[in-house]
This record gives sequence, C-alpha cells and structure tokens, in this order.
Amino acid sequence: MDAPKASKSPLRNILGAVVCPLTPGELPRALKNLETWTENPPIVPEPGKAERFKRPRLIFSFNCKKDAGLSKPLIDAFENTPAIRDAFEGVEVRFCNLPPEKDIYIRGVVGRQASEFGNCAGPNWLFFETMKGLKSEFRFVFQMESDCYPVAPNWLTKIEQICVDNTDAWVIGTQYCGVSPLSPIISRHINGNALYNIGEAAYWRFLDGFMWPWMHRQIKTKNTFLCYDCAWEHYLHSIATENSTNQARAQARRNLPRFRLKNFIVNVAGRAEMDGNYIWTKAELLKQYPNAVVIHGPFVTTADHLRGGLALGKPVVAPEVTTEASKLKYTGPNERGKTRYERTIWLPGKALDSETSVHLEITASCASQGSGVVVELLDEARAVMGRKVISCNADDSPNIAQFECTMNLPHSYVYLALRFFGADDVCTVSLSDAHLEVRRWETVLAKTDHVFD
Repeated sequence: MDAPKASKSPLRNILGAVVCPLTPGELPRALKNLETWTENPPIVPEPGKAERFKRPRLIFSFNCKKDAGLSKPLIDAFENTPAIRDAFEGVEVRFCNLPPEKDIYIRGVVGRQASEFGNCAGPNWLFFETMKGLKSEFRFVFQMESDCYPVAPNWLTKIEQICVDNTDAWVIGTQYCGVSPLSPIISRHINGNALYNIGEAAYWRFLDGFMWPWMHRQIKTKNTFLCYDCAWEHYLHSIATENSTNQARAQARRNLPRFRLKNFIVNVAGRAEMDGNYIWTKAELLKQYPNAVVIHGPFVTTADHLRGGLALGKPVVAPEVTTEASKLKYTGPNERGKTRYERTIWLPGKALDSETSVHLEITASCASQGSGVVVELLDEARAVMGRKVISCNADDSPNIAQFECTMNLPHSYVYLALRFFGADDVCTVSLSDAHLEVRRWETVLAKTDHVFD
C-alpha cells in the first residue's frame, strides 16, 4: 500500500512570531532561558503527519540602539541549538533605540514623576514600538519575556492552536495566578506575556487610537506607574466607578470579549514569589493548570523548601542574627520595635483556613535578665494576627515557651517574625529546640524541627 500523501493545502501562518523584549542587562538571563527550551522542544514533529502551521520567527527586541555585542550571542545560541533552530523560520534581533524620556523604569514609590511618559515608560514604549514595527508583518505574536519558561514539549504548536481557536480575539493571556495580595484595580489584568493580534486592524485602531492616548492621560494626571498591560483593566475600573457616559460603557462592553483569559501561560511572577516568600514547584503548577505550556515567574523542580509537609520561605535575617542547625542567636542593639528574623510558612496546595492553627514551642536563653524575644504571626499584608512576649527566667535558666495562633480567615501563607529586646543597650538572646506545627483542631497537618535552617 502506498504511503498517504501529505496535504497540499497551504500552511497556515496565524502565529507569526515569538517576541522576546529585552534590555542589555537581561541578556545573560535570556541566554540562560534559551537553554531551558531544549528540555521542552518548541515543536515535536509527528511522524507521518504533515505540519499544519508555517513556523514562526523568533524575534528579540531591545530598548537600546543597535549593538552587535547584544545580537551576536543570541543569534549564535539560536544557530547552535537544533531544537530551537528547527522550530522557527529564522531569528532576528531588533533595536527600538528609545530616547531617554521613553526609556525609564522606576519601581516603588517616588516623590515625583520621572518622565512625562511615566515611571514605567521603558516597558511601555518597548512594547509599543516593538508591536508597531511588527504589525504589518504578522497576525498574532506571542510576547515572551526572559522570565518565561516552557514546561511542556511542543509548546509552540499548542500556542498556535490557541490562536486558531480564538481568531477574533485581540489579546489572549493569563491573570496573576499566584498568592501575593493585589489591588482590586489590577487583580484581573492580563499579564503582558500574552498573544497579541497586532495584524488585526481593529485592534491596532483600538490600541493606537484609544487605549494608548487614554493611558498617557492617566499617567500624567493620576498614576505615574501605570503600565501597558494594566491599562485596560484600569479603564474598566474607571468607567465602573467614575462618572462615565453610557457610550463609554457600551464601548467597553463591545471590546471586553476581545480580551481572553487562557491558562496556556500561567503567571506567578508576584512579589511573594519574586521575594521567595512563596515557592511553587513545577508539579504543583501543572497539577493546578494541566494545560499550561509556559510559566511566567519563578518555580522549582525540587522540594528543598519542604520540612515535614510544611513549606518554609526564604528567611530574612538581620546581620546581628546567626543561625546554625536549628539554633538562632541574636547579639545586637536593644531595639524591640525592629524585626530581626522572619520567614514565611504555608501548606503546599492548600490554604491555612479558619480551622487551622500554628503552634511554636521554643527554648529561650538570655545573657541577662530583662531580655527576650517577641514572636509574631503576620498575614500576607503583614498585619499582626498573633503575638507573644517570651522573657528569660529570673534565674537565667532556659525558658521553654509556647506560642499559638488560630486563623480567623484563610491565608495562602503567613510570616513568622522575631523581635528581640533586653535590659541593656546590647542584648544577647539564644533560641533553640524550635518545634513548629500546623494543626486542624487536634490533628497535626505538618510539623518540623527545622525552623531556622
């Protein structure tokens, strides 16, 4: 029997490019990221089956002027990695050459607006100029920053299929899926790592003619930190809460279906994850989001942060604190109001709900009377839920003390914080034999003796 003939129908090219926006400082991370693509190849050919899609281009877009020192390492990495080279039609490095006033990125709260284009001008204009330069060449493009990681093989084909299934969409992406507290005004926004239908004339008219001017009016008058991927959600919030015309609300209703939430990409790049206060494993994310092919944000493939079923975040330790095994020692200023040690705790895959409690047993030893430690349990917003002052015994003998706090609301994670005090200008407090448990009524859900290491 003759082998079946491959289809002669033209290949579809609905996904034109994967676009990676970069600054020069991100080049090492981008190169490291590309190495992970070989673990989950972008395309896995099916034996005996013709390809359905024309392969997209891989495009890197820098904010700065043209620099061969930036483009050559990326092109070399592409050419020397068959799993990547064979998945794309080609590679290209572009340079937006943003002027200084459009190339500013200032995080946090500052007293003034750094530029007429806002304190997030750099990411905003890198996105806009990149898409503007591509809109006449491609239909859909997938923006994929250097902290996005493929977690499933054949991910490029699967993303292409998302485009095929949503040809009328303008933006297809994910909301924040992590555990950080978010302001309601951005809690549902679609993260910038997403699919953009830039070849659709109606979308470009919306972005260039309406959304971009509206965003910059907001930046000048209300929110200097407004970023391009939050602008649409800010607009929806504004017309819902401010004195808007019915025409504006009708326009929002018409456009809203064009923005699609799809968990082919999962965003866990929140402050809790970036600071190490909450650690996701790849297995946890794929269990919760089985259709995910790309993860934006940090995750691990090991379980080193787990202790007896309890997860512990990255400790924040003051210079005056030393830890060894399960012991902690503080020798420093008598400043009761300052936290000297803290780390987060949580139960993987489940909340610390209103039926759970945290129990800590610890032995405190002090060099002088009047010294001790204040143990606190804080919620995600660092509000105090429980506090206990543990003072040293009058006879200088070790004080075996217990701390307990019951949740009154569900929490994704909580902070265990320690503050030290003493009778003298300098105090010394040693903590040992720490034992931490999370219970539901009388049942121990997780426990560990490794609180400080």
